[in-house]
Amino acid sequence: MSEEGYLARTEANVRDSDATLILTLNPTLAGGSKNTAKFAARLAKPCLHLHPAMDWKTSLTDWLSAHQVQVLNVAGPRESKEPNVAAFVFQVLDCAMKPEK
Repeated sequence: MSEEGYLARTEANVRDSDATLILTLNPTLAGGSKNTAKFAARLAKPCLHLHPAMDWKTSLTDWLSAHQVQVLNVAGPRESKEPNVAAFVFQVLDCAMKPEK
């Protein structure tokens, strides 16, 4: 896919969702993840970046409670760019899907 097509798809994903969750291993956004955050800011859509070095469970819980999210855009780097990011993604989504007790 061309860079232009990739950016258009990324922007559409942000636009067509209620909120965007960006999951990375690196605390600093780069590449497509950084573009995703820029689109969310420009479109005034809720966006949260989580990484393992932070208290991500509290941040996630608070963020989900603050926003009425029906359609969630989940973004982040490919496994080839950040090895082991998939394990973090599964951990976060598992936490997000469990109802509060």
